Amino acid sequence: TRQQLFSSLTKAYFMAGVELDGDLVRRPVLTANGTHAFHHPVDFVVANGQAVQLSQTWSFQLASQDLLSRDIKAWGWTMRELRDAGGVAQTRKRQIQVPSDVPIEVVIAQPRDATQSAAYEEAIGVFEELSIRVHEHGEEDAIAGTARALLEKAAH
Repeated sequence: TRQQLFSSLTKAYFMAGVELDGDLVRRPVLTANGTHAFHHPVDFVVANGQAVQLSQTWSFQLASQDLLSRDIKAWGWTMRELRDAGGVAQTRKRQIQVPSDVPIEVVIAQPRDATQSAAYEEAIGVFEELSIRVHEHGEEDAIAGTARALLEKAAH
C-alpha cells in the first residue's frame, strides 16, 4: 500500500540521518507559484533553509485506478507549475521555499496485473515529462542517501 511505501521511506530517511521535523517535513501542502497557483500535498520535503528534495510515494496495486489516476494528474499539474515557477511548502509550523529545479523523487509499487496498469502508464508519462526520478519499492535508501548528500552540499 501507499502507507507501507511512506513508512519505508520514512525509515530510510531516519537511517540516513535526515531528521524528522528538522530537515525532513512530512505531508506539507505544496503551492506552486505559477499562474494557476495549483496546490497539492506532497509526502516529503527535505530542506535546509529551502527545499533540496521532494519525494512522493505511489502504489499502483489498487483496485480503484480512476481515483489513483485523478490523484496523480492533480499532483502532476502542481509539479508542472512548480517546475515553471517554484513554490512554497506549508505546514502548520513552517513555510519552506521550493525552487523550480528541486530534485523530485518517487517510490512506486508497480501494478501486479493488467487491470492495475492504466494509472501506471499515465504516471510514467508525467514522471518522464517532469524529469522525476522513479524508484521501485526497496530502493528507498537511494532517495534518502541523495537527500543526505544534498543537505550536506547546502550546508557548505
